[in-house]
Amino acid sequence: MELNPNNYIIFNNEIWRIVGVMKVQNSKGIIEERLKIVRQNGIEGQKNFGSYIYDLSKNDWITSILKDMLNSIYYNSGIGDCYHKNIEKEQCDFTGNGDQPNGLKNVQNMIDNDIVWNIGGALTSEVTASEYYESERSEFTANINFPNVWNAENDLLFHNGVGLIYPSDFGYAVGLNVQNACLSKDLHHYSFDGCFSKNWLFQITWNWFITPDASDYRIGIYFNADGAVANPWIYDSYQVWPTVYLKNNISIFEHRDNMYGSISNPFQISL
Repeated sequence: MELNPNNYIIFNNEIWRIVGVMKVQNSKGIIEERLKIVRQNGIEGQKNFGSYIYDLSKNDWITSILKDMLNSIYYNSGIGDCYHKNIEKEQCDFTGNGDQPNGLKNVQNMIDNDIVWNIGGALTSEVTASEYYESERSEFTANINFPNVWNAENDLLFHNGVGLIYPSDFGYAVGLNVQNACLSKDLHHYSFDGCFSKNWLFQITWNWFITPDASDYRIGIYFNADGAVANPWIYDSYQVWPTVYLKNNISIFEHRDNMYGSISNPFQISL
């Protein structure tokens, strides 16, 4: 994989990036492939998405205030309560008229909200990308009462399919001549040996993952400004990169020249 692969895509009239074509399960237990994309903070032409806290009490994604914000006012391009910047309750405006970006109201017909998101966790961040991949699909959570999947059937409020990237997504995004060496390292030490600097998902930011820490209900998972995956308190404020799976009736097409998927010539999609 290149350091900056041509995986740029136009979605919601913004530049998003393709994480990959993933095998996922729907609420009926059927496994199919879906295109997974992430709205990356700081890309040309986009407004800053801002920093938000995961929760005030526990690292259960299904009941988290971050999940509620992404799947309600952001999903519906509305205005409502959100928590950020030192646990302050404020109004977020996702109508496109404020500091936050426009929400997803105009592209809801492209988002697959029947996907089961695995939200199991690891007991430590000192595991490799492949080990994180397995732990994300495990039964481990910080409390036996916390579910390890998120879908429409077990959601206590709503499930509109807007999540975040996984630690394994971050781990596998490393490229160039260090890829094999980095995939053998634990993600907590991606700050060494050039693993973070040759990772297309890395930017100088602090970014939440959807995955919880399975050892303590008060702790989440993020990557920090050093490129290391680590375990912060859930009531701290960090960047958010919304992530969705697209429906299987989406067509992706190329245009204009041979540099398909580049920042200057991103992929186009349609129903």
